[in-house]
Amino acid sequence: MKCIVKDCENHKEQGGFVGVLCMPCHRFLTIGEGKYSQLYRNTVAAEREACAELLDEMAVEDKLSNYYKVAALRIRERGAP
Repeated sequence: MKCIVKDCENHKEQGGFVGVLCMPCHRFLTIGEGKYSQLYRNTVAAEREACAELLDEMAVEDKLSNYYKVAALRIRERGAP
């Protein structure tokens, strides 16, 4: 029997299991420790992807913000209030 966590390759005959989870994945799920578990690696990968998407969105917002600031300055330079 293999651990049910996505991409985890631990099998029951290789070490401890709690139900359908290998011990490293179970430990990470229950107490948040176990950086060698596949569940930890999956979580970190998902967090990195979410952060990358957020940074991309922030970059777009910053570009738009700067665009509007430059546009406002140009309008003021032309004499508008």
